Amino acid sequence: MLIGPLAQREILMVDADATLAMAARQMWAGRVGSAVVLPPEGNPGIITERDLLHAIADGSDPRTTPVSSYMTSDAVAVTASWEVVDAARTMVERGFRHLIVKDHDGEVTGIVSIRDMVAALVEERQRVLAG
Repeated sequence: MLIGPLAQREILMVDADATLAMAARQMWAGRVGSAVVLPPEGNPGIITERDLLHAIADGSDPRTTPVSSYMTSDAVAVTASWEVVDAARTMVERGFRHLIVKDHDGEVTGIVSIRDMVAALVEERQRVLAG
């Protein structure tokens, strides 16, 4: 099973200089647990609900603290042709719950979460058992 069909195509993207509060409001409105962060230069990162929780636990002011202070800047990007098993292994090894999906030109085309992968694997398993 490949990652491509599982990737969410509607991606919330935020600028690295956006505040944590702005990102949290956008994530809440979009009903998503993460956003792709677009830094001025370099590779995209990810800000997640867990990152927001970490910032609050640190006592950071979400109204003034930039996303770049708490985002995962070394986020893993995969292509749609990655196998789910390989993606899951990477997520476990790196402690990530989301992966950025890029096309072969390096453009962000989606995001896949561990929940997306588990749901697809459960559905596939049910199909196999049903015969």
